[in-house]
Amino acid sequence: MERLNIYILTFNCARNVVPREHLATNFFHALRHSESFIPDVLVVCLQEIAPIAYAFLGGSFLQPYFHAVHTAVELAARKRWGNDVKYTNLVTEHCGMTGILVFVRTDVAHHVALVSIAATGLGVHDMGHKAAVAARLAYRVPGTGEDVELTFIAAHIAPME
Repeated sequence: MERLNIYILTFNCARNVVPREHLATNFFHALRHSESFIPDVLVVCLQEIAPIAYAFLGGSFLQPYFHAVHTAVELAARKRWGNDVKYTNLVTEHCGMTGILVFVRTDVAHHVALVSIAATGLGVHDMGHKAAVAARLAYRVPGTGEDVELTFIAAHIAPME
């Protein structure tokens, strides 16, 4: 493998379930249609995932919000490349109203040797109204046995800071 293609998207959900079709239609907007670039790794950073109470409670309260993003990724890949390209979700994590989802193309997912996550809440009493969530992947480079560590951080901080 000469390179690892990574596509990073940030999206403010405005405390609503994201409109799947709208997000899917615009998901790969930054890529030119003529471009043959197919991301190996997709990272989706989310802010204001859900209403405050749901975001703080987490668990089943956030499932519909994360599920909408999962569906949008599937739809976006299908619209762009048909059924030839599929992604596996390796990380879905949040801290308060900030979240991160990491997807790896299914045909290269077996190269991910390790996944770890970390999060910290910010804002009033460090509860997570503002927060940061990180995901680290150890990607085993084919044919070398060496790992490359990739760290992605989704952060939602107060404006003007």
